[in-house]
Parts: sequence; structure tokens; C-alpha cells
Amino acid sequence: MRNLSGLLHDLEGAFSDGRDRPPCITDASSGRLYTEVLFASLNCHLSPAELSFLVCCWDCQDEALEAARQDRLEESRRGFDRIWTRIRSASLSSVGRIMAQAMLEPAEAYLHYRLSDYGRATELIHHAMALDHALVTDFDLPVMSGHSLLLGSNLLGIHTRRGERREAVLLGGAYLDYIERQSESLPGISHLPRSALDTVPNAVLDFYFDKLGGKLALLLAGNHDEETAQHFRPLARHTSPQACRGLKFGAQSHAWLRRKQLALRRESEDFLVSAVTGLRLGRLSEPALWFATIMDVLSFCRSLGPSGSRLADRMACDVSMLSDCPWAIKHSVRLFQN
Repeated sequence: MRNLSGLLHDLEGAFSDGRDRPPCITDASSGRLYTEVLFASLNCHLSPAELSFLVCCWDCQDEALEAARQDRLEESRRGFDRIWTRIRSASLSSVGRIMAQAMLEPAEAYLHYRLSDYGRATELIHHAMALDHALVTDFDLPVMSGHSLLLGSNLLGIHTRRGERREAVLLGGAYLDYIERQSESLPGISHLPRSALDTVPNAVLDFYFDKLGGKLALLLAGNHDEETAQHFRPLARHTSPQACRGLKFGAQSHAWLRRKQLALRRESEDFLVSAVTGLRLGRLSEPALWFATIMDVLSFCRSLGPSGSRLADRMACDVSMLSDCPWAIKHSVRLFQN
């Protein structure tokens, strides 16, 4: 490898630059953009009183969801029970009742996820997908096809937590194909045609492409063996600029996919040069892709002799102390350090 010391110096500088850049919060990543489009559609289907009721339920839902995130699981369970009681006793139109369920079930699925009841969590998400389909096809709310992307991301998270790498990659790859119009449907997942997403702002589709890509990146991070190469194959089509010459979504994910392909081919120098660029950009709107790149860099650096190992040790220590470092990365760093 040419000028190893210079390349390691560039890597360390790029990591420091990227570490100090704050994540990029956009209207799409914060949910504001999709919420605006959704409410514009709901205003045409629900009365003001009914919409106000749903907003109140969603506020309570956010509180129950936050309780689950903070490991206050019994409090979260009681919160969801209270919301279901309110919905069941309310006088709602058909579209209002289905909308309430479609939004509440995935939130409650997270509680079951935290309880390690992955079967129930999966069941709730699949049922919510069916409700989204009904809202799109039976009630002329195509914007709810955007909600199905969130559900797909949630399912991907469940597969990942269960260690089901093959299933996770196949699911995530299917969604990337779907968003990018390399597939017009999601066989075995959802019956919504790709055309339903035409009502969803491109910035939202771009965000979900990177969000799904980030989860796939964390799943494969730090590994370059034959098993990982096999898992990567359903994603490989997205490394080709020619195959992705139509819709331009997920620039951050596409860069990671091309970088991962270099790593799996053991094209070490080209990979590390590409990693310098990726690390310097920082977290952007999908931090998981940045963290996954770090894990791949750590793996390569440890094969580059004492100077590479020392750099890997410094980077591993720094990244594990970041407040937004994903659990999977912290766990992998501990394994590296042991």
C-alpha cells in the first residue's frame, strides 16, 4: 500500500472532522415534512373534531412511546391501554378509526420489542401494513404509503435484533429496490404498488432510503468475510451508477454501498481513501452510515500493523464515548478492545 502513514494520518483527521460535525436535522428526518403532507390529506377526509381527537391520541401515544424508550415499560403499557380505551369508546368514521389503529399499532409494537416479544411486535407491524394498504386503496389516502416505509424500517430492526441477518438484508434490499423503482412491488411484504409513493415528497423517500441503508450498514459493519459477502449480494445492484441512473435517492447510502463493496473485495487502499471522504462528512442525516464506516475502518486498520492498530484503538475509544453511538457499535468496540 502506498504511503501508509499518510493515509492513516488522513483517516484520523477525517474522523476528527466528522466527529465534531453535528448531525444534520432536516424537515424530512425530523418528520415535519411528512406530517405536513399527511395533515393536508387528512383535512380532506376527517372533520375538524375527529382530527383533533386523533391528534390528542397521538400526543398521548408519543408519551407512551417515550416511556418505552426510557425503559419505563409498565408506565408505557398503561399509557397504550388508556389510548386504546379512548379509541374504542369514541364515535369515529371508518377512515378515522383505521387511521388511529394504523398509527397506534406500530408504536405499541415498540413496547413489545423492548419487552423482547418480537413475535407480537412483528404481528402488530404487519397488521398496520394491512391498514395502510386499506387507507391507500379504499379511502384514497396514498400518502399513507410513506408510513409503510417506517413500518419496513421497524421490521428490519426486529430482524436485526434477532440476529436474522439474511432475512434483514433481503427485506432491506427489497425496500431499497422499491424506493428506487427497481421493483414495482414488495412481494410477500406489501401489496402497495410503487406508484402510491408518488404522493410522498422525494425528500422523505430520500430520508427513508438512507435510514434503511443505515440499518443494513450497522448489520454488516466491521465484517468482510465470505458470509458477509453473501449477505451483501442482494444490495450489490445499488453500487452501480448505471443501475441507479433514474431516481436519485440516498446519496449517503449509495456511497456506503460502494465503499462496502470495495471492503469486501479487499481493495484496501481504495476503500480507505473512500472512507476518508465519508468520515470527513460526519453523521449527516443518517448517523448509522457514518458509524458503520468507522467499524469497517477499524477492522482494516487492525490489519495494517502496529501504527494501524494504534489508530484503531484511539478511534474506537473516541467513538464509543459519543452520546449517539449506536448500541451495536459500542458492543463491537468492546469486542475489539478485548
